[in-house]
Amino acid sequence: MNFKETAKKIVELVGGEENIISLTYCVTRLRFELKDRNKADVAALENLEGIMGIVNSNMMFQIIIGTDVVHVYDEIKTIIYLDEEKTVSKASKNPLKVVFDIMVDAINPIVPLFLIAGVLAALISIFNVIGILPEKSSTYLILSAVQQSVFFFLPIFVANSTALKLNVNPYIAMALAAVLVSTSINGVEGLDLFGIKLTPVTYSNSILPIFMAVWFMSFLDKKLDRIITEKLRFLFKPLISILITLTLVLFVFGPMGTWLGNAIASLFSIVGDNVGNWLVIAILAAIYPLLIITGAGGFLIPVILTAIAELGYDPIIVPGALAADITVGAVTLAIALRAHKPEVKQLATATGISALLGVTEPANYGVLMKFKRPYIATAIGGACGGLFAGLFGLKGYTIVTAIVGITGYIGPGESGMYNFYIAVGTVVISFVTGFVASWFLSLTPETNPKLTDTKDNYRIKAPVKGDVIPLNEVSDRVFASQAIGKGVAIKPKDNSIVAPFDATVTTLFPTNHAIGLTTSDGVELLIHIGIDTVNLNGEFFKPEIQAGDKVAAGQKLMTFDYESIAAAGYDNVVIYVITNTAEYKDVVATTKESVNLNDEILSIELKEAI
Repeated sequence: MNFKETAKKIVELVGGEENIISLTYCVTRLRFELKDRNKADVAALENLEGIMGIVNSNMMFQIIIGTDVVHVYDEIKTIIYLDEEKTVSKASKNPLKVVFDIMVDAINPIVPLFLIAGVLAALISIFNVIGILPEKSSTYLILSAVQQSVFFFLPIFVANSTALKLNVNPYIAMALAAVLVSTSINGVEGLDLFGIKLTPVTYSNSILPIFMAVWFMSFLDKKLDRIITEKLRFLFKPLISILITLTLVLFVFGPMGTWLGNAIASLFSIVGDNVGNWLVIAILAAIYPLLIITGAGGFLIPVILTAIAELGYDPIIVPGALAADITVGAVTLAIALRAHKPEVKQLATATGISALLGVTEPANYGVLMKFKRPYIATAIGGACGGLFAGLFGLKGYTIVTAIVGITGYIGPGESGMYNFYIAVGTVVISFVTGFVASWFLSLTPETNPKLTDTKDNYRIKAPVKGDVIPLNEVSDRVFASQAIGKGVAIKPKDNSIVAPFDATVTTLFPTNHAIGLTTSDGVELLIHIGIDTVNLNGEFFKPEIQAGDKVAAGQKLMTFDYESIAAAGYDNVVIYVITNTAEYKDVVATTKESVNLNDEILSIELKEAI
């Protein structure tokens, strides 16, 4: 669906901006208050791409869109003026989750680039080791340029995809990124702006500064639209936007990674002096992948080079990085073996091998960051491998953190082979612990017993005691048509709603009549209490949770007065819908006439895992 075009058509077909009194949105629908409903072209709206249905009730004119409703709503806000006192969102989301999800969505379109870089890096390393592709050959240099350029210009690619996601001009965003990776700024020392000294920052190979910049730009553009008159907007808005954002990046977003790196270095120094370097190496190996993402890893290279120059070896960072990189490869390969989707299996295989050969960015950005949970496994494997390296005193004589360069750990003198054996041990322990941790923390539903009691199905329990009603018999025709997703309804006989499984509360509506839950495996469940109960404005509902909370199976989510809801003239039926039904083979409701708490009520038949 093209959200912008859909929004334009909706505004036009409901009678134009002048016919709109107010607009809100719920979990699946836009709710218009119109001056004259006869001006709305219902037939044309129903035939519009992305529209699931129209509900023209006594209270509101509702357009059913599904879970993309928020995107259409945001586009409508850019087309017409909406009184914020009358027009409010009916959803509340965890801000951190929103930010991370947008970052992941921005990275997804450029995953093929990571695949190119990962496969190419692996082939270059292999061919170099067996002598087919010498480092000084032109072919080696050209192929290396292809592989390295993907990451050097990564900020430009991320700027484009993030801008498209946040409705920012992608060319302005890419221009900003190009400025940051230019030879005049990227990693240059001694710069100042307005007479204020700038912290030198390497922007190439980094995504966080440019992501934050484009995110800020999305808000700034809206402010500038209100401040700059329409006649001057075309001429001055792009320039003002890029200059303000560039200033903020140079002074804040860019140096944040350096500040974090310096803080970590200070912490490591304290831990090393008071406990021992073995603990520092274990911690570093556990958090190393996250340091790379945040850009805080910039402090590492100078420290390594200084140590090698003064001692002849690095006793901390190179050993920790070896454990971390091998773990990233192991975790990603475990995902490849556990995955069912061919595209995930292929991506994880290629990037996992690349990580073992020393190039971890494809795995980090293309796989681990997308699924989030594997970072727990990288922390476990990295910490175990780093602990072994630290306890046995592994030394890094060169900046080598990959299997193909393992011979670089052979030290001088008679004890040189001892260091090599410790390096091999670090590789083995990091790989095994990382692989095992990833295997058992895999994103496949089979590994979560709280969701399923068979390999092929999820068994989901009832959230409330009551009589079962087939979804197609509820009085709301949108839910009845299963346009929002398949599920079931329950005529409640109890005032409590409980969580059917371990999950995150992704949505709690301000009127408290609906709750959205998402499991770690991606099952999205909507618990909608009553029909049109949004108009009760929260009366008779008492939530026990907030958006962003982690809840356990059986935990109380909501207390509601189902008798008072009915007495107020509303249908109090509890609607229970899997909103991402399309991702599964089928969703099957129970055939029981009534259920108690913890009775099985829905079964989700799986197409595939990840």
